[in-house]
This record gives sequence, structure tokens and C-alpha cells, in this order.
Amino acid sequence: MDELEDLKKQLQREVALRKQAETVLISRTKELESANQELILLKESLELKVDERTRLAEESELRYRQIIESATDFIYETTGSGVITLVNPVAVKSLGFKNKSEIIGRKFVDFVPDKYKKQILFFYQQQRIEKEKRSFSVVPVIGVNGQWIWIEQNVQYFYNPSGKLLKVSAVGRDVSKRIDSEQELMKASLRLTSLIGSLNAGILVEDEHRKIVLVNEKLCSIFNISAQPDDLIGADCSNSAEETKHLFANPAAFAKRIEQLLNKQQLVSREELLMNDGTVLLRDYIPIFEDETYLGHLWHYLDITEDKNQEKRLKLSEEKYRGLIENMELGLLEVDRDGRIIKAYQRFCEMTGYTTAELVGKKANELLVPPESLAIIEKQDAERLEGKANIYEIEILNKSGERRWVLISGAPFYDEKGVIQGSLGIHYDITDRKRLEEELRIARNKAEKAMLAEKQFLANMSHEIRNPINAIVGMSNLLGDTALDQRQSDYLKTIKFSTEILLGLISGILDLSKIEAGLYELAEEPVNIRNVAESVMKTFEVKAGKGNINFFTDISPDVPETLLADPTALNQIFINLVGNAAKFTEKGFIVIAAKVLEKIGDSVKMEFSVWDTGIGISADKQKMVFETFKQADKETKLKYGGTGLGLSIVKHLVEMMGGTIQLESEEGQGTTFRVILELRVGEAELAEEPSHDSSSPPDLSRVLIVEDNEMNQQYLSGLFFKWEITCDIANNGVEALEFVENYVYNYILMDIRMPKMDGYETTIRIRSMENNPNCTVPIIALTASALVDERNRALEVGMNYHLTKPFTPEQLLKALKDQKMQEKEKKMPDFEFSASLDREHLYMMYEDDVERASIIFQIFVDGIASEIELLKQLEKEGNEAEFIRKVHKISPNFAMVGLTKVSELLVEIETEGKASGMTNTLQQKFSQFIGDIDPKLQIVQNELARIKSYLLQ
Repeated sequence: MDELEDLKKQLQREVALRKQAETVLISRTKELESANQELILLKESLELKVDERTRLAEESELRYRQIIESATDFIYETTGSGVITLVNPVAVKSLGFKNKSEIIGRKFVDFVPDKYKKQILFFYQQQRIEKEKRSFSVVPVIGVNGQWIWIEQNVQYFYNPSGKLLKVSAVGRDVSKRIDSEQELMKASLRLTSLIGSLNAGILVEDEHRKIVLVNEKLCSIFNISAQPDDLIGADCSNSAEETKHLFANPAAFAKRIEQLLNKQQLVSREELLMNDGTVLLRDYIPIFEDETYLGHLWHYLDITEDKNQEKRLKLSEEKYRGLIENMELGLLEVDRDGRIIKAYQRFCEMTGYTTAELVGKKANELLVPPESLAIIEKQDAERLEGKANIYEIEILNKSGERRWVLISGAPFYDEKGVIQGSLGIHYDITDRKRLEEELRIARNKAEKAMLAEKQFLANMSHEIRNPINAIVGMSNLLGDTALDQRQSDYLKTIKFSTEILLGLISGILDLSKIEAGLYELAEEPVNIRNVAESVMKTFEVKAGKGNINFFTDISPDVPETLLADPTALNQIFINLVGNAAKFTEKGFIVIAAKVLEKIGDSVKMEFSVWDTGIGISADKQKMVFETFKQADKETKLKYGGTGLGLSIVKHLVEMMGGTIQLESEEGQGTTFRVILELRVGEAELAEEPSHDSSSPPDLSRVLIVEDNEMNQQYLSGLFFKWEITCDIANNGVEALEFVENYVYNYILMDIRMPKMDGYETTIRIRSMENNPNCTVPIIALTASALVDERNRALEVGMNYHLTKPFTPEQLLKALKDQKMQEKEKKMPDFEFSASLDREHLYMMYEDDVERASIIFQIFVDGIASEIELLKQLEKEGNEAEFIRKVHKISPNFAMVGLTKVSELLVEIETEGKASGMTNTLQQKFSQFIGDIDPKLQIVQNELARIKSYLLQ
């Protein structure tokens, strides 16, 4: 029961609780419904507000887009990473694009020139780091056509609360024209600054407050300012006059004048200032105005010290020469533009016999000039009125009617405006000179024939330098025949080697001079190429010693055993080429090679080559190696030495022999020189020339040595002492004549150049002695000159042989033993030249060498016709300089074929041309030459036929 009661009570409580809950639920439901109603009303209100705000936003965006679309400035937006999201039509059009889609989506930096990309990226990166909200910049962008556009832009940056950059908005303006103008202005400013900086005048520009705007180095130099011009910009010049006045001769005046100029602000130019050190300055003050506003001023200082000194010198010179002219035999005459005499100086009056009163006001040409000379002087007068000075010779008439030759130097004179007012003539009476002109011309011709400057120089050089070298060579040879220990022998070898180098240098200079002067004569003798090549190589093997260079010869089997050539020239070509190769080759090989390129009748075209494994020559240096005194470069000269003569001599000799020389080289790979020569083949094998040994001296009893050089005396007397031959020594020609009168000699060794009496005069006197056994004694000329003229003159005065210093004992022995030296008559054994030619001259030229005469005659016949035609053309054209040069060139050719009179006539034509130009006298002589030449040329052609016929026998 109790349990049931409890259940009822429990049920009642639950019912009560449920009713209570229902009551609460109903209450809550009513509250919820009320709240829901409020929410509905709020929602409706919010929707209305959203719709209103959306409408307003759309209207704002529409207005914003309209502004962007219609804006004349650039407007664009990018994301925080720089990607373009918006761009207006102005930007699209200015950049050359068709629509926005070509720009939107690309990064802004894509449109920036490469030159500025890093700079701009760095700038905007800094803006982001520093969280800048706005920035201003001027940047270049590139349009479709590649044209740069400069944009001046204001940029705004938008960040989220955390500081991340969300968007960039920019408004810009095209300022390209302004930038271009600024750049041009900057360039102009730089050019102006550079120009002012390089001026030889001092420039200082100050503003209206006397602050320095511009200054150059020259002004700093003038005023001893140590600072650089750029460092002075902006400096105050208010006290500059006080600070620099001590530099001037009158300090107070300098400072005061500066103050005056600044106060007046007026242009002042060309004020002279004297400085303490004697410098003279020319100053300009230039005020600068814009409209009427004073902006500053410019100072211009020019150093005119040298000009002032020149003016002083000129003034002194004028005074000096005016005095000289007035005291010299020079007549001065001034005439106006019409030729009327303005002033006649005293000497001119004396020259013409007129008084000043008789001359002034008269026309000079009418009073003084003969009719036939009027055209000449009128031409000169016309040139003076054109501002030209002139010098000419003319005849004038004096008061008595006598003709006088005068040399006139005329020049125009001007007024202060530079207008020609007339002319001044200086007259020098040359009548006496004209009378003696022909005699002087003849005397000058003889002097030119007797001694040319080049020949005299060579003779002097040869004598002065070869004499001591001869003594050194000789005494070295004598010393070598004595007992020497090893050290002494080594010393002697060094002396000999050094002497050879010195002799080579001197010979090179003299040989080159002879070649260039046309004094080097080529001979044609049998030559064995193999012997020459091997001899040269052995010489250099000895000089090189046991080094790293191997010397070889490579002579092709088809090279004839005997060729006809000048052995001296050929040997010199090989020696110089191998010597050059040895100088520039430290290790490896040097080779002389020879081969036949082509057979041409009785001749062969030969290729001689010298190649090495030396340092080589770069392509840009190869052209200069054949020039005189030139080497490839300074470094090569310093390292390897030398004079640069060897290859020049080689080239000259090869060309004289009618050949060519070629160079092939690569730097670091060696060098090859190729010489191409056409040589005649000899008919017989070469025989070895017997050597002269000092152990077999000639059978002589007494020899006279005529020599003024003590070292040469010792050398020669030492040789004769060793050969057990008695010798006497005469120091000059006077002493030699005394010896000749008292002793009988087998030989006389005669030096050419000696004091008191030279070798020529001494020989002439010996040959003219009557009843003296020495009048026919063989005389050997000893000379340091290798000139052909000196050798020929020695033979002409009666000497029998010519020996050039320095000479070896063997060479002297050969001269003493050679029986040909005793033949006084130099003529060919079986052939006689035509009596129509200068026989004596031809015998002297060719001696017994008929073949050489044939070659020279053939060369003359082949080329002379074209040379004469060219002369005619040059004379007809009036080409004076080229005509005289051509006459000079061909005149010796006629003497070489026996037409010595023709040669002398051409020399007279050349002399006349050099002295007076294309005168009537010259033209008359040239007409004589042309009129007489054809029959003379026929004689030469006939003689050539006779020579060839003789050689074929």
C-alpha cells in the first residue's frame, strides 16, 4: 500500500512539474515569436539598407571607372606582387597596345627597360619593407615599338591589418619631352663645361652673390690655386681680389679695378695686366643679364706673354732689318694699286739714276721697264694685288737708257682694315752676276763632276774608320803568329770577333750608301753555289760554337756546278740572311737551300732560300724588316741588338741583280727568306783559287811603305819583317819622294790620303821622274775607301793595283804576286771598241770583260728609247722637277756605252735646270741632244752586234 501511495505521490509531482514546464514553454514560445517578429522586421530593414548601399557603391564604382576611362594621365593598379589588374585607355594607347588584355596579367617590371629594372625593383622593395603608404618616382617604360616613355607617377600602397601588401594604385603622367629636354640640357652643359675646361684661357663665372658657378683649370693655374675646379663650385669670391692682388705688379690698382668693374656692371674687354713674374694677361669682364635682371658675370683671362714678347722681337727685328736694308745694296720702291710710285728710297734712286722727285707720281712700268719685259712684270703686279708675294729677275732701264738686271722681291702692303693699298719691291742689282753666270755655271759643273757630297762622305768615313780597323786586323794576325798561351789565344779570338762585328757594321753602312748612291758595281764571275753555301755555314758554325743550332745546306742536284754572278754580292746576301737567322734562333736549325725553278736558254731561274726555326716575325711587322735601320719592334732590338742594315742591303743587292726577295714567317714558328735570281750557266768548272800562305812570300828585296797611320805602319812593317823583306816607311808623299830618289824598290805601297802630299800627287811625281828606275815600279794603292771613283782615279794617275783596308796578309800577298797589276794598259786582248766611241773610257770601264760590256750595252739598247720619249713628254709638259730628275738618272748610262760627250751634255742640261729652271738655254741644249741622238744610238747598236759576234767566236 505504501508503495502505491508513494507511486501516486510521485505521479502527482510529475504532473505538477509537467504543467509547470508547459507554462514555462508557453511563455518562452511567446517570447520567441516576439523575437522572431523583430528579426523579420530587422531583416527587412537591413535588406533595404544593403540595397541602398549596393546602389551607392555601384554608382561610385561607375563614376570611378568613368574617371579612369576618361583620365588623361596613366592610371593602373597591381597586386602586392606587381601583377597589373587595372589599366586605363591612356596607358594602353601610349604604350602602343590595342586593348587592355595585352597588359593586364603582366607584371609592371616587364615594361621597364633592362637598364633600370634592378634600380626600380630595389626602390619598390624598400617601400614595402618600410610600409610606405605613398611614393613619388619617375620611371621609364617601353612601348610596343621599343620607344621609351618616361612616367612621373604617384603611387599608393594598401596593406591588410597584418601588414601584407594587398594592392598598389598609381597615377602617372608622360614627362618624356621634359626628360629629353633635361638630358639635352645636361649634355649641352657637359659640353660647355668640357669646352671651358680645355680652353687655354682662364674662365671664372660668378652669380649675382659672387658665388662661383664655373671655373676651369687654366684660371687655377694663373692664380696659383691648388684646389680642383669642381671643389671651388659655390665658393665665395667676395674677397678674391684682395687674396690674389699680390700676384700682380700693381696690387692696389688690380684690386681697385675689380671693384670698379663690379660696380659698373658694364662689358670691358682686352685689358692688359702685368704680373710679378713678367706674365702679361688680357682680361675681359662680361656681365650676365636676363632682361634687365643681373645674374652674375664672367671673367676671362688670357696669357699673352708670348705674343707680347713676339711683338717686341718683331719690333726689334723690323728696326734691325730696316737699318740693314737701308745700309745694304737694296733699292726699295713703293707703288700704289695703279703702279704709281709712292716712295723711292735712296739706294733705288742711285741704282736708276733718277731723283726722288723724278720718280714719285710716275708709273714705274712706263718709266723703268723695257717693252719686252712688260708682260712679265704686269703678271707679277696682278699677283701682288691678289695678296701673293713673288721673287723674279727682270731687266730695267736706268735714266741713261742702260739696261740693268735686277732681282725683285715684291709683296703687297695693307691698310689697317686689311685692304691691299699697293706693293713694296726690293731691288738687287745682279747685272754683274748675270755677266758671270755662264762662267759660274761651267765652274759649278766641273765642281759637281769632281766631287759629289755622298762620295766624299763615303771616302772620309771609309778612310777614318777602316784605317784603325785595318791596323787592328793586321796586328791581330801578326800576334796570332806568335807563341800564345790559351788565355792569350782566347783574348785574341775575342778581339778578332769584335773587329769582324765592327767591320761588318761599317761595311754595311758604306755598302748601303754606295748602293743607294749608284756607286756599287756588280761583276759577273764563275761561282760554285755549293762552295759558297758551305763556306758561309762553316763560318757561322765556328762563330756559334757548340750551341743548340745546327747549320745545314740543301743544294738540289740539278743546280749547275758553275753559275755566273757577282760572288761578293751573292756571298753577302747569304751571310746577311744567315746572320739574321742566327741572331733570332736560339735552338733548332738554319738551312741554306737552292733549287732550279726554270731553265731559260743558257740561263736558269734559281730559288735560294734561308730558313730557320727562330722566333719568327708577326704579319704586321714583316713589311718593315727590309727598311734601313728598322727592326720588327723596340723589344726585339733591345733583346737581340743589331742595326737593321743587313736585310736592307740584301734587298738592294737582290734587286740590283735583277731578282726578287720574299718573306714567309709566322710568329714563334720560324722564318724563310726566298731569293729568286736568273743567272747564266758557266761553261767550265770552278777551279780552287790557290791560297797565299805567309810561308811563301814573294821574291822581293826592298819595298817602300808610304803610310801616315802609325798602327798601319807597324802592321805592314811587321809582315815584311816576318817575310824577311826590307822595307822603308815614309809618313807622307814628300818623304816618299826622298826615298825614291835614294833607293830602288820592287814595290811601293801607297796610302791615298796623307798630309802634305796625298798618294795621287805622289804617284804622278814618281811616274814623271826621268832617269829614275822607280818611275815604272809597281805601285799598290792602299785606301780605306771602297769607292769605284777612288779606284779608277788611282789607276788613272799611274798606280797598278787597288787594295782596300782592312786587308789580310793573304790579300796583300795576292796583290804582290798578281802579275796583272803590272799591266799599265787596260785594254781587251782581242777586241777593240769602235773609234766612234770613247775607247779609253770603255777600256777603263770593262778592262778585259767583254761579256760584261755586252750585258751593259744590251740593257742600254733595250731601255733608252722609252727613256728618251719620256724626256720629250716631260719637257713638252713643262714638268720641270721630273724632267731634271730623269736627266740626272739617265746621263751616266751614255758614258757606260762610250757616249761620254752625250753624257756631259746631259749633265749641263741638269745643271742649267737646277740653277734656273726650264730656260731658253736648257731648251736649246735639249734640242741639240734630241737632234744628235739617233745616229749615236745606231753606233751603239752596231757596237753591240760586234760584241755579240766576238763572243760567239
